[in-house]
Amino acid sequence: MGETIPFDRKDGDADVPMEERIYSNEEVTELIGIALRNAQSTDASTVNHEEMLSIAGEFGLGGADIQRALDNLADKQAENEIHETTVLALKLHAATYVVINLGLFVLNLMTTPDYFWFMFPVVCWGSALVLHGIIVKYVPVSLWANLEDQHLKTRGIWTKKTGSSVRPTFYIDDIYGSFAKAHGIAE
Repeated sequence: MGETIPFDRKDGDADVPMEERIYSNEEVTELIGIALRNAQSTDASTVNHEEMLSIAGEFGLGGADIQRALDNLADKQAENEIHETTVLALKLHAATYVVINLGLFVLNLMTTPDYFWFMFPVVCWGSALVLHGIIVKYVPVSLWANLEDQHLKTRGIWTKKTGSSVRPTFYIDDIYGSFAKAHGIAE
């Protein structure tokens, strides 16, 4: 069975026939989402781009509206990928911290058990790890994307978003002994 559609009728809607019912934007969004999930769960159908434009046309939306929605979706997916990458980097940093500091602890016990010098790297590196965690948790993903773009630009490679696709661009400085520069889009 599919999902049910839980719309509360207002007191004034009790006498309104379904054909004359007016739906809010939120209700339309929820209805279409539930209907698509129900249809996909029963026959696993998909919608191609032409069908998407046809459906959008039924709601008075044009191709530009769909393109903006696709761009927003692509931006959200890119932000999710960046967030997942930063979380993975934090996890790798934490794993490295644990493994190396356990090794330092064992080395400290084997060489100079009366002086606990391993605490210095534990505290210093631990504070850097906490700072890394705070940055991942509280710095907006869009800032990470901007920093990544700036980093790649300084290396001579970056991507440029054009329309709904992302194309790698390049920039080469100091060609022919700093007499020329090259830049372009690779497709």
